[in-house]
Amino acid sequence: MDKSFYLGGEQLLKRLLKDILLAKETIHIQMYILADDYVGNSIKKALIKASNQGVKVYIIVDAFGSLELPISFINQLKENGIHFRYFNHFIKRLTLSLGRRLHHKIITIDDSIGYVGGINLSDYYFLETPWLDFMVRTTQKEVITDLNKICQDIFSKEFFQQRKTCKKILINDYAKNKTEITKAYYRLILEAKSDIVIIASYFLPSLQMRKALRKAYQKGVKITFITGKQSDVKMIKYATEFLYLWMIRRNVTLIEYQPSVVHGKMLLVDNNKLTVGSYNLNKLSDHASIELNLLLNKDEHFSLFSQFNTYYNEHIIPNSSPVSLAHTRLQPRWKKIRNVISYHIVRWGLSFLTFFNKSDTIQRHFK
Repeated sequence: MDKSFYLGGEQLLKRLLKDILLAKETIHIQMYILADDYVGNSIKKALIKASNQGVKVYIIVDAFGSLELPISFINQLKENGIHFRYFNHFIKRLTLSLGRRLHHKIITIDDSIGYVGGINLSDYYFLETPWLDFMVRTTQKEVITDLNKICQDIFSKEFFQQRKTCKKILINDYAKNKTEITKAYYRLILEAKSDIVIIASYFLPSLQMRKALRKAYQKGVKITFITGKQSDVKMIKYATEFLYLWMIRRNVTLIEYQPSVVHGKMLLVDNNKLTVGSYNLNKLSDHASIELNLLLNKDEHFSLFSQFNTYYNEHIIPNSSPVSLAHTRLQPRWKKIRNVISYHIVRWGLSFLTFFNKSDTIQRHFK
């Protein structure tokens, strides 16, 4: 039986390369980061081979997330018939374009395979000790059909296509008045009956989301929050640490994953409903970036839940350490001050970025 739930790592890379080379008609890749490294070049080589065999390949990457991608890399794609473009250049018409970013991670292959998750095409997510992140591989026709439509719309700049997607696909896109992922997180947390597992990076939830977590705690729901001991963005890590005391006082089981950076974004409720994708619990994902998650239930995706539970019990938990109330209280004063300052800087920084998204005219972004 093919796996449907993957952690980052070489197994996922091999599966992805194999699927690309088996493509017959069309491949869509939409990523925040495509890197000029071993993984990025492995993907490029497979895509060029597919294109030379007659497969139509469309790639769009975020102009800020993939800022370091060299022009030689792009030219090699285009020279082999691959359609490539950036989403939302950082500097456009003498203005800064900061807040609105293409943050989702989608790969579709023909009408038969789709990938959705938080994993970018970069060595960090696949090689040596990969960052902890997730990718769902689906063969469900209704999901893949809608993912292809979304990819086509964004690549062709048809952003205002008011398409109805299947219930498994959730979109955050503030410019289109879509906050489906945010609303789903809030609803699922409030509906929880026994337990909630949150795996999150760049964790700075809104006051409304914190109220939902408090209500769940007051109902007796067991809440487990997993983040990383390490982070690629130190200030956001310190800002999250500022919230540790708030969480522990509300009986949240707080765990830090030790081997590498946690980059995954997941909510699991009652071991029955799961949402996974590119959405971070912060203001940028709520009000600026384009995000995409899948919402899955256990009855329909039993094997996927089984695979996740195996990873959770055999890899994530054994490689994690709990954070206690005593540990948080006994932090040196300078660390507490650092965390407070970081929290307020990050909070206002995210508000600044979302202001740019709200204040810019929609036409400026979509023409």
